[in-house]
Amino acid sequence: MKSKTKTKNEPWKPAQGPILAGLNASVDTFNQQQPDLNRFGGLQREAYGRIAPGAEQGIMGAQGLVNRNLSGANLTGNPHLSGMLDRTRESVIGNVNDQFGMAGRFGSGMHGAILGREIAAAENQMRYGDYAQERNYQQDAIGQAQSLMGGSQGLLNNAAELPWIGVGALNGNVRQASNGYGTTTQAQKQPWGQMLLGAAANAGQAFAASDRRLKANIVKVGEEADGLGIYDFDYRQDMGVVLSPQRQRGVMADEVAILRPHALGPVINGGYLTVRYSELGL
Repeated sequence: MKSKTKTKNEPWKPAQGPILAGLNASVDTFNQQQPDLNRFGGLQREAYGRIAPGAEQGIMGAQGLVNRNLSGANLTGNPHLSGMLDRTRESVIGNVNDQFGMAGRFGSGMHGAILGREIAAAENQMRYGDYAQERNYQQDAIGQAQSLMGGSQGLLNNAAELPWIGVGALNGNVRQASNGYGTTTQAQKQPWGQMLLGAAANAGQAFAASDRRLKANIVKVGEEADGLGIYDFDYRQDMGVVLSPQRQRGVMADEVAILRPHALGPVINGGYLTVRYSELGL
């Protein structure tokens, strides 16, 4: 069984005037500021249109540096590298020659092997340092390009958000002022216990739900002279019925309808039989 209730909820009377005034002030502020917010959003969109192409070009240039490093072009890209290598060779040759000359082994096979090895090690170290420096330059360029692109994206984000700042503030003030006030209608499904009590009060006499369909674990424990059975049973809990969960003792309404129909109560919840136990004479 369902019933409908209507509830009207209003703010405290003395507060209604200030609440309405606050809403009007919020609308006035919105009307004043929103055109500027829309205009500023448009200006930032225009700025994004000017900056974004250059930022994208910077990203592409940074990617070009990455590709150049991967190809090994920077190993020979430094125009001063050859001169630096020449001076390094001269320094290595001088040091090795001095060492072998002092030992009296200048020009020996060992002298030549060590000289070649030291020259190669010095050149490799210098080339690696040059390459690593180019990598640092490349990483700096990538970071600057990404920062530029991020800044331009921030302009676009701000452009999209600015017009909605005022709208969001106004909506928030309206929700806060409304605070759920209004009239609501709710449909409620009454529990069986409440329904039975209400029906009993209306009928002026207590009755109980005795329909066999509402019962389970039925055990016959006695019988009246006219054949009316006495049973122990449990009310079923799988039909949305809210009645006592404890073990019960009573009669079955279908037998009462045949043997003592005067003791039947009203039909409830669309077809379930009830019994007035006071009329049974038990």
